[in-house]
Amino acid sequence: MSPLLKLSYRNMLESNNLVTFEGLANSSAYHTFLLDEEKGRLVVGAKDHIFSFNLLNISKDYAQIPWPASPTRRDECKWAGKDLSRECSNFIKVLQPFNQTHLYVCGTGAFHPVCSYLEVGKKPEDSVFRLEPHIENGRGKSPYDPKLLTASMLI
Repeated sequence: MSPLLKLSYRNMLESNNLVTFEGLANSSAYHTFLLDEEKGRLVVGAKDHIFSFNLLNISKDYAQIPWPASPTRRDECKWAGKDLSRECSNFIKVLQPFNQTHLYVCGTGAFHPVCSYLEVGKKPEDSVFRLEPHIENGRGKSPYDPKLLTASMLI
């Protein structure tokens, strides 16, 4: 018997070992993942949101921060002929450790990339998950287009 190299969604459902997350209704726009084993967290960048999941109870214990594109940027994006629901949002594309207490995060910003710092605390028991209010230009740090694949490294 050869090992199973591919597992379909249907097979996973039938195995009863699948946990689904429906935090964003009608969306599968979960683009970026950062595993922080030291703090026991999985941070996920999505459409207009950043999520933090507890690795010990990933299906129940999570925090979320909404980070949508500004209404002005959404309007500009729509006027440029882009699809309002599929392109004119802030798709989080960069999640990088910055220091012991913060991550550097960037999103598409409705075709005007933006970046900020996300406070996550220093120890696993710290229940901090807060986006800093200062937003900086993300040009050259995050793609404009949410369809573009992204790899990032902070040096």
